[in-house]
Amino acid sequence: MTTSAFPRIVAVLLVTGALPALWASDVPTLGDTYVSSGAAGSNFGTAASLSIAPGNSALVQFDLSAYPPSTTASVAFLRVFVNTFASGGSLAYSQVTSPWTESTVTFSTQPTVAPSFASIPVSAAKSFLYVDVTPLVNAWLANPAANFGVQISSLAGANVLLDSKENTLTSHPPALEIVFLPAGGGAGPNGAIGPTGATGPTGPAGPGGVKGPTGATGPFGPTGPTGATGAVGAAGLAGAAGATGPTGAIGPTGASGATGAQGLAGAGGATGPTGAVGPTGPTGATGPQGLPGFPGTLGPTGATGPQGANGPSGNVFTFDTTIHPSGYTIPDTDRFIYYLANNPTSGGPATLVLPHANVNGKILIAIPANASPVGSPDGNRILLNCQAGDTIWGSGPSSVTTIESQRPIGLFSNGSGRWFLFM
Repeated sequence: MTTSAFPRIVAVLLVTGALPALWASDVPTLGDTYVSSGAAGSNFGTAASLSIAPGNSALVQFDLSAYPPSTTASVAFLRVFVNTFASGGSLAYSQVTSPWTESTVTFSTQPTVAPSFASIPVSAAKSFLYVDVTPLVNAWLANPAANFGVQISSLAGANVLLDSKENTLTSHPPALEIVFLPAGGGAGPNGAIGPTGATGPTGPAGPGGVKGPTGATGPFGPTGPTGATGAVGAAGLAGAAGATGPTGAIGPTGASGATGAQGLAGAGGATGPTGAVGPTGPTGATGPQGLPGFPGTLGPTGATGPQGANGPSGNVFTFDTTIHPSGYTIPDTDRFIYYLANNPTSGGPATLVLPHANVNGKILIAIPANASPVGSPDGNRILLNCQAGDTIWGSGPSSVTTIESQRPIGLFSNGSGRWFLFM
């Protein structure tokens, strides 16, 4: 099923410092399916899940045609959602190097792929996985004809189901999350369309052309005379009918012959001797096993183990209902996704300090809880600060440590000290 070729613009944010405006976009899935060595001739283009296991691999493709070749991604992540987990291992990602079609591709006709460029461990259901595909997306933007998508395959026995774009139950299809930073302060996204100007006056109508004269009608020719009707000839006389011949007489029925007498029944033969007893058959099968014994006494419950580290965010979005004062630092151990912060009474944006970006796939959404005092230029604004050593957007000249917006800010972590915008 083909989705719209136009990307959804997620957010445009003001960033402190001299950097130009950053903007992010979710690119929808153009095609996704999987192929299986166990069903080499079957197509799974309409399946609600992408089955990845030994012998199975998924194919995913995105439509980047709405972006001009001059566009450059500051960072791009491929996101998938693990709906069902059967066994652990890793998912390997490879560039697809030849065409394929979602509705027809099979294991026997699958496209060619390059060597794997990344792998990510998978260990739980209901979780998002992110892989950095920035170089690959920029190569596709520069040369759209090379965009045949990505193959995702199993490593070390991984056996999982990922949501496809046909999944209408949990609805987390594969997606590209791209952050754009125009090089050298280039133009950001298009501004709003200005109002339509007033309609000018209607010009005067031009004069009509002169109508030419109608030509004369030519005369009708004379009608010729009707010819005379010929005389009807006389009818001939009917011939006489011949006489009917007499019916012949029916012959007499012959007499029935006499029935012959029944013959006598023959005498019965003598009873033969009883045959010898046959050999004893084999022993029958052993009967079913008896019922199991009663279960033993249940042992005492073991002590509760320590809480594990904050894992990847799933599709259950937990909300921290506390409205925190401006300047609050979010602990690394928090499992919440949504956070609220108050604007200070003296004016200025609501400020939160992010936890360390040390968990891959951790999602965090920060929301301004109320407005600044009347007349403040910072009303309804929220500002996020990184921990020391962490950055937002990536490395190099596009790195920032503070981000500010007039609307909620959504970020996800790559687990290695980087936060990336997704709303």
